[in-house]
Amino acid sequence: MPLRLLLDGEFAGTDFALANPLTSKQVLLAGLRDTDPPEDKFLATHRVPVITAADFTVERVLHQLAAMEPQNLYVHLDLNILDPREFPWLMCPVAGGIPVAAVAELLDRLLRDYSVVGLSLTETTATEAGHLTAIQPLLAACGRFLAAR
Repeated sequence: MPLRLLLDGEFAGTDFALANPLTSKQVLLAGLRDTDPPEDKFLATHRVPVITAADFTVERVLHQLAAMEPQNLYVHLDLNILDPREFPWLMCPVAGGIPVAAVAELLDRLLRDYSVVGLSLTETTATEAGHLTAIQPLLAACGRFLAAR
């Protein structure tokens, strides 16, 4: 979990280190599911706020984020949070994912209402442009973000 590096400031077994690691007050995980016991322990130990996929609503995420009062956002969108019935080209497909429309609505609201300074979209096995049709609303939001820069 790359989040471990960002919060701990170092990556065990390497010389890689961050001068200014993040605090849990700077992180919100939304759409989380299918974690393993070490991840659960890490998140609990670091008190990382989590909104699971089962509890995910756009309003819940926005409410939690507003309470955090961020100055800037970096949005990391791991496509594995999506419902694999809607978008099957996932690295780790797990039942119970979030609909593309809900994630696209959240992304649009974040881009509209916050100072988003960075955006990443990861974790797909799609190899053809046609595979990406189902996530077109997400790709369009990413395109608007890039065009505005």
